[in-house]
Amino acid sequence: EAVLDFEAAVRADANFGNNPIFSKGEEFVDAKVLFRIGENYNIFLEAQNLMKEYSQTYIDEAKPIEYYYPGRRFFAGAQLKF
Repeated sequence: EAVLDFEAAVRADANFGNNPIFSKGEEFVDAKVLFRIGENYNIFLEAQNLMKEYSQTYIDEAKPIEYYYPGRRFFAGAQLKF
């Protein structure tokens, strides 16, 4: 007997025979650093999904429906206030 060890949100969908559909618990880790240069100018570095987490929905462990992997993302930018 398999035991699911996911913290899950549950819903039902007629496309899957009204079986309950579970979502795997997720822990996305993001970070952002902002540097203020004077009163009117900022630069920033941002990283999203540092732990390479993914989303998964399933009916049971043997019937995954969807995997979504947004990937690790990095951003840099500047802000100027007029």
